[in-house]
Amino acid sequence: MRELIEFVVKVFSVYLIFRTLGTYIPHALTPEVFNASNSLHFGYFAASLSVPIVVGIVLWVKAPHISETAFPIKRSGTPAGECAMMATGLMLLGVDVAVRSVSVVLNQLGSGTPINYGWVCILFLSVAVVLGHKVIVEGLRKVCTESNGTRLT
Repeated sequence: MRELIEFVVKVFSVYLIFRTLGTYIPHALTPEVFNASNSLHFGYFAASLSVPIVVGIVLWVKAPHISETAFPIKRSGTPAGECAMMATGLMLLGVDVAVRSVSVVLNQLGSGTPINYGWVCILFLSVAVVLGHKVIVEGLRKVCTESNGTRLT
């Protein structure tokens, strides 16, 4: 099970990097990017490009540690079950939305247009999901236990 979650984290990190490159390379190849009027915004463009790539590289490197944290071996020798899988999935979804919203907010800051505060709220909510994914899973575990009488492991 640890190998599976390590594989999923690595696939997600590759997806994050290539999605970012696929989004920003066409913008970088336009001649208007390097005009003098846009040179002030180049730092924001570079930051919104580099944040997802750095996060993807960190996720790739930390994938074994994430899988060990998500699926610790209990004293009985059995790995953790569905709740650990849900916690890892929630964390990865939170990371994806946080990285996307950071890129959007940085582009809005650099373009000089008014900031869409909806994306700022999404950024805060996604960071809350990343930091509190285990609390959310514990709540889901309680709801599942009370609704149908079966307990998630």
